[in-house]
Amino acid sequence: CLGFCTCALCMRKATNGLSMHKEKASCHQCKLKKPSEQLKHCAAPKTGTRRCRKKYCTQCLKRYHDNVQITNPQGPWSCPACLQVCTCGGCVKKRRAKAATLIAK
Repeated sequence: CLGFCTCALCMRKATNGLSMHKEKASCHQCKLKKPSEQLKHCAAPKTGTRRCRKKYCTQCLKRYHDNVQITNPQGPWSCPACLQVCTCGGCVKKRRAKAATLIAK
């Protein structure tokens, strides 16, 4: 929390004066908001003008992406989307559209 949130949790400040909110972000695969420490952030090299900002929860990585290496949890890691193996609906649709345009040429 950035200090200006008015949710009930923030209104009840912890005894040390810090917000009780934990930073949350959504998993690219399941779209559920989870605490940041439960998500694996992509650290793939920059492609074009932007870095990948996708995050995956450990449950989705185990369930849908068994073959993706997570050998060093603190080190650089490329997400399934950057490796072109993501099985979420949006990524599958994007890969199909790209393949269709290549075939049409």
